[in-house]
Amino acid sequence: MGELLRRMGVWLDKRKGQHYLRDQSICRDISLLCEAGPDDTIVEIGAGTGNLSIELAVRAGSVISVELDDTFSEWHSFLMAGHPSLKVLYGDFLEKDLEDLVSGAKDGGRLIAAGNLPYQVTSEILFRFVKTSLPFTRMVFMVQREVAERIAIGPANRLSGALTYKIALSWDCEIAFHVEPDAFLPPPRVQSSVIVLERKAEPLYVDIAHRERIYTLLENLFRFRRKTLSNGLLMSGQIQERAAAEEILLKAGIEPKRRVETLTLQEIIDLEACLVERRRES
Repeated sequence: MGELLRRMGVWLDKRKGQHYLRDQSICRDISLLCEAGPDDTIVEIGAGTGNLSIELAVRAGSVISVELDDTFSEWHSFLMAGHPSLKVLYGDFLEKDLEDLVSGAKDGGRLIAAGNLPYQVTSEILFRFVKTSLPFTRMVFMVQREVAERIAIGPANRLSGALTYKIALSWDCEIAFHVEPDAFLPPPRVQSSVIVLERKAEPLYVDIAHRERIYTLLENLFRFRRKTLSNGLLMSGQIQERAAAEEILLKAGIEPKRRVETLTLQEIIDLEACLVERRRES
């Protein structure tokens, strides 16, 4: 890879998160975790030097790779010529229309997402897929190990954050394996992990409005995660009086002195329902 970068006249800038995965065996393992077949479409985040792109392309019917930097456009053209299933598009993924990206997907084929995510925008990219109405069924991403652990640990753990709960509403997550810094060029200062997210058979919310209310509750409570739940409800403005906050928590079957990261996902859902009921009665 170093030779390719030199020939292309590329100078890596760590400030831009330019850490290219150079261990091809890891790229192969990521592609296998996608479990893609000839009818499936993969949306890849960040083609980079194409190491992962070509592994995906030999397994999936179509790979749409979105790359922010067109530095490697000549090299990408060479790769696309040898892998007809690969298409590299340039631009910011966060500004792309997901429906347009997958408009050519085969009927009956699965939608899958994969990539080595830029660590500074990991959450934003994840939520584009988590919140889309498109039927993505599986996601395989390289992320910072700390983020991977926070997502995979699931709710009701001291490491849990709002991100953990939001994703768990509709996705199951596990860490497939860890990746050491020397697998990248240049090596990052953080540890990395590959996570696999698989869509639940049924989400734990009724509709989009219900999901957004749960998201808002989580965001408000985690702003005050060091406070008791009764204090969190008060300080976030969800409830105006302490007695009412304690009453609503008890109605949801939750001890008011607990903290948000101790709650199960079902307890969050029950608490949101009790808050909605109280607003209707007011």
